[in-house]
Amino acid sequence: MKAISIEKCEQSHWADILKIRNLARDFFLNNSLIDSATHEKFMQKHSANYVVAVIDRSQLSAIKDQVVGFCGVVEDDIRVAVHPLYQKLSIGKRLLENINSSFPNATAKIDINNTASVALFESCGFIK
Repeated sequence: MKAISIEKCEQSHWADILKIRNLARDFFLNNSLIDSATHEKFMQKHSANYVVAVIDRSQLSAIKDQVVGFCGVVEDDIRVAVHPLYQKLSIGKRLLENINSSFPNATAKIDINNTASVALFESCGFIK
């Protein structure tokens, strides 16, 4: 597996974040598809509060680094998602730990039946 780094969100990441969010939409309380115009407005306002997990693909010169997950805080609410192909690799935990260090008072609104999200947040010290 290539190295995965956690980085501050940049505008070049926005399209990948939208793809991941829409792939993982069933795990969000608002699980509707988000269009690119709506996403761009949202990210213009909130991207400073986001980090991304990026897989290093630099050895493949024609392929840019790829965002495989994101985590952000909007109005003290944490949002996190990892591309399905990269789940179960502790990427979500790394993202959540990173964002929690910058926003220690942030909380998460998650569906209690979403056992994967509950386990992720509990593994980072959050309490139901």
